[in-house]
Amino acid sequence: MKKKAIIDTSFWIHLVKINLEKNFLELYDVILPKKVEEEILFCNSFKLMIYKPKDIKIYEKLKYENKIKVVDPKIIPKELSSQISKNSGELFAISLAKENDVIVFIDNGRPHTFCKKNKIKTGTIIDFLIYLKEEKKINISDIKEKINIIKESLSKKHLKDIKKYINL
Repeated sequence: MKKKAIIDTSFWIHLVKINLEKNFLELYDVILPKKVEEEILFCNSFKLMIYKPKDIKIYEKLKYENKIKVVDPKIIPKELSSQISKNSGELFAISLAKENDVIVFIDNGRPHTFCKKNKIKTGTIIDFLIYLKEEKKINISDIKEKINIIKESLSKKHLKDIKKYINL
């Protein structure tokens, strides 16, 4: 039986950009709150959209195939809402992860740091890349290639972490 994982918008976009969503779905049943779904599908609200991004196409396909489940948290804890941006996908994803004691994959720096400080199980795209490398599903060259694709949208800390790992 696969483990469950909550994902945030930034993690999903990175995962799809570097073509690792299938690897992720082999390991986890994916759950996300409605707010994250709204963020992922935001472009669908544009009246004159002539191009649908890959992350939206894949999301819609997987949701249609029931490989992604949308669940909202029952409550947003006050201590969380005072530290994470109000009405953000991160706020709902972290609340859902905390409520269900499930890992949340989140790539934004401050929310990820909040999770670590508050003992909420968390991972990033960097953690996932390292896991895949340790499991011999990808190699260092693959990691470098994938990081090059998403480096502009990664935090300096996450880039530093992966560069440190690569140079081992």
